[in-house]
Amino acid sequence: MHPGNTKQKDQNRIPGTITNLAVNFRVLTYIIALTALIFAFDVITPLGLMVWILYFIPLILTLYLTWRYSPFFAATIFIVLIGTSFLLSPRDIPLLFAFIDRLFFCLVLMITSLFIWNHKGSEEVYQKNGERFRCLTESSSDPMIVHIDGKILYANRSALVLFGADNHEDLVGKEMTGLVEPSKRDMVERMLTDALQGTPAPVREILMAGPGQDWIRVEMLDEKVMWDRTPAVLTIIRDVSDVDSTRD
Repeated sequence: MHPGNTKQKDQNRIPGTITNLAVNFRVLTYIIALTALIFAFDVITPLGLMVWILYFIPLILTLYLTWRYSPFFAATIFIVLIGTSFLLSPRDIPLLFAFIDRLFFCLVLMITSLFIWNHKGSEEVYQKNGERFRCLTESSSDPMIVHIDGKILYANRSALVLFGADNHEDLVGKEMTGLVEPSKRDMVERMLTDALQGTPAPVREILMAGPGQDWIRVEMLDEKVMWDRTPAVLTIIRDVSDVDSTRD
């Protein structure tokens, strides 16, 4: 195989694919092992002992599988196993009572599967929205910074360039107000607090700079956003120093 082809395949590989496969395999192994143990234990115990309720454990583990329909598939298998163990377990109570108990639990399993399926769907939408947000911000020519309580959580490429940062670690974790001219820090902090509470913030001009840089006149606009399901502030920055020099 030509080395160039190998390199091209590596570039086309979806980031995180290998990690997802490893996680899926590990979780699936846990589910299969637990299911086998629960079934074996259910078969050797009397019908009156509700061992089959333990199937909730492997069903909940399907939350960690990337396949969205995995809870329905797992619940179907559990129902088949519950029916099989009903026929094989020692009888210590009337069959009608045992059948009603297991039928009710099978219904609960399917309802739980529906909730898990819905939750996994919400997670997929959330992840896709997060990916779209990052794609939009990274392609924007305007610097953008996401922060909570003044702590920077994310900065796009344009922000890194504006503040002379080599990588995200140079900004992430730093104080947002540390980039603002000292005389305006209290004002900016109050406006960031207002933005976090949903109060519209006007566009304002201030001086900002990264460590060891000269002050740059910029416009700032703050918007409330959700970041990892937590209210945060998105600050959009525009360098207007060239505009001011043109006016002069």
